Amino acid sequence: MSAKLSTAPNPTGDCAADVAALGRWARDFSFEYARSRDRIVAPSAHFNVKDYGAKGDGDTDDIAAIVATRNAAVAAGNGTVYFPPGNYRVTSAIGLRRGVNWLGAGREASYITADTASQNLFTNDSGSTVKRMFMRDLYLTVGAGLTCGTALDLQDVSRSDFRFIEIYADPGAKGYKVGVKIDTQTEGYYNVFDNCRVMTIGGVSTYYAYWLTGASSNGANSTQIIGGEASSDDGTAIYLEQGNNVGIYCVAIEGDTLKGIHVKGENGVRDAQATIIGCRLESDHAGPTGIHLDSDSSDCTLIGNFYDVTTDVTNAGSRNLIVEQGILQAASFTNATRGAAGTAGRIIFNSDDGQLNIDTGSDWTLPNGDVT
Repeated sequence: MSAKLSTAPNPTGDCAADVAALGRWARDFSFEYARSRDRIVAPSAHFNVKDYGAKGDGDTDDIAAIVATRNAAVAAGNGTVYFPPGNYRVTSAIGLRRGVNWLGAGREASYITADTASQNLFTNDSGSTVKRMFMRDLYLTVGAGLTCGTALDLQDVSRSDFRFIEIYADPGAKGYKVGVKIDTQTEGYYNVFDNCRVMTIGGVSTYYAYWLTGASSNGANSTQIIGGEASSDDGTAIYLEQGNNVGIYCVAIEGDTLKGIHVKGENGVRDAQATIIGCRLESDHAGPTGIHLDSDSSDCTLIGNFYDVTTDVTNAGSRNLIVEQGILQAASFTNATRGAAGTAGRIIFNSDDGQLNIDTGSDWTLPNGDVT
């Protein structure tokens, strides 16, 4: 790879130039990373869903044919379920299996449509961890006028790749409530989402494009979201409830999103830690927040992000926060005072004068030792 983490550009003091350089590096890193993963994916036998009875005409319920195709791949030891161009309507969830991959002809060619209200589209119902699968080049949508559950319900899916996946929501409030949910009960680590476009409906704050969570002792650790777009009308684009070493790189967060990225954690039980680099956070919503860091998040790093929202960054007590080279259009950065039970953290900010505003009463220490 020509673009390595060790080659990230150092700041020069010119904020605009630094952000541009960092954006170019992050883009090159994303593309090189994707190409390297293409080279290491082992080939597998392809099983065409139409060979097992799928019609792909948008009217026939193709769930039985898709399950039969998957079962054939399982019986072969491993394989790739292939969806040629068409619209594959299903009325119940498609179960994921270890060793079975999912491939379309392109996200403008191969559609899978959930056609029962509140249903999930893909789910792990195997009773065990699904590892080392890939899913690529598919468009996941819903039937006309429907509100469905989760497009990719990835409980205990681990070490898997999702690339060029589009998840659709109609601005008229029809679509999925949650685009991608990683719920780690036993194992759900090292998943990569590369250049996916995830759009979900809103209406309530508990709808998300990405929802990363898990049991009290686990989390969606080392999840990487690289490029693409995330939006959730009236909801949160990326909600990190639990997970460490999560990377969010060069994602465009747009639409009518209320909250761009929320790094939460939970009451000292669940950890949440993220590195957010080169993202563009914009919203047409009234009073949106770009990045919200809750008091149970820690050691977060924000580098080279572009904020065009009402409140760029809200920090409710995250410890050891590093903010570098960001362009804060609203010049709004709020930082809550940590209580007696908390530990004062350290914030390192490197940008032009006047682009950071920390609330009076903060107990964060700036590099020069001043508290402002």
